[in-house]
Amino acid sequence: MVTEFNNKTALVVGGTTGIREAVVREFLSRGCNVVFAGIEEQLGFALQQSLGTINGATTLFVHTDVRIESQVESLIRTTEEHFGRVHFALNNAGYEGPFGPIQDADEADFDRIIGTNLKGVWLGMKHEIKHMLRHGGGSIVNTSSSAGVVSIPQIGIYSESKHGIIGLSKAAALEQARAGIRINVIAPGPVRTGLLSRVV
Repeated sequence: MVTEFNNKTALVVGGTTGIREAVVREFLSRGCNVVFAGIEEQLGFALQQSLGTINGATTLFVHTDVRIESQVESLIRTTEEHFGRVHFALNNAGYEGPFGPIQDADEADFDRIIGTNLKGVWLGMKHEIKHMLRHGGGSIVNTSSSAGVVSIPQIGIYSESKHGIIGLSKAAALEQARAGIRINVIAPGPVRTGLLSRVV
């Protein structure tokens, strides 16, 4: 099957479970090579092995902590070495953190939630944009949440991080509009994934 995705490469950050895994499978089904990244090493390599090659497209898992810039830089470099360039990128790594009022959260909770959800998107875009500027453009999608549109009690820090993704994405989209880089943000509501099962 020939599609507009054939012989192109997608980068899915946080791509081992849930929405992320579904996106990896969808890109592959359309003939697009996929590099997917996450901190769950065992799950990542198992998924890579199970997917194999579909419609001539293949996957590559790269263990990456999105909070660490050197690892994000390495992810982009590895993708370029294997497939030449990134055409599409999805920044979708996320951590919900513990539920409760904001005064009960501790600094470690704050740092991990903001570091994964917001800093992770910033670092992803930072290096994806630099890469795409060298290669003539591309498309980036960042995952926020309905909690980034309407604040929800008991998940204040998570909500803060998801609001931030929307603001960051809007600014980046305006900055890169004339460079051939499209930047969009999605804000899903509840989806039946492992994350949802942990919080309901």
